[in-house]
Amino acid sequence: MTSVISFETTGYSYELESLSVRYPSVKFALLNQPETTGGMINIGIGESTYNQVLVLWNDMKLVKNSLSDSVLQNSIEKKFVSISPLFMTTKMETMPCKMVPVIENKNLVINPEKYVRDLSPTIYPWDFAGIYNKKEFMSVGGFDIEFSDPYWQNLDFGFRCAMWGYQNVISTVFKVTYQNQTEGEVIVKN
Repeated sequence: MTSVISFETTGYSYELESLSVRYPSVKFALLNQPETTGGMINIGIGESTYNQVLVLWNDMKLVKNSLSDSVLQNSIEKKFVSISPLFMTTKMETMPCKMVPVIENKNLVINPEKYVRDLSPTIYPWDFAGIYNKKEFMSVGGFDIEFSDPYWQNLDFGFRCAMWGYQNVISTVFKVTYQNQTEGEVIVKN
């Protein structure tokens, strides 16, 4: 069983009405005011009736056969807060999506790394994408909507997970590409 929740941020449109007729099993959430990225995820996970919630954006594409039962089992059995996919370029090269916090010259810096082992810890899910365990996600309070910047929402979420003994990890089996990814595009905010 699955459920799909699509968030629409633009005003009411007739296109949305036709989509809801074409896809009756999809829940469409029409936001009447701007919402942060983390806020939308909080709403979606809260609305879901399932314990595992897949978060993807409309410019992402699952690599064929990469979302296996073993990835979902890891989410359930190991109680990770999130399992992020390994992001690939359009040429199927690994992108730097493992976020590692380090201290450089007394400053906190997040270093993106591209070489990871399966289920390697990452401080936060790259671009918010991944499979979230609803129970663990709610236990850490979800994303803090007081932060308007997605970078700080993700970083705050990741540090709360780490401080409270929870983990966000990356699966090398679960892979995603960006549909219009150009080589050399900067995705990580410094």
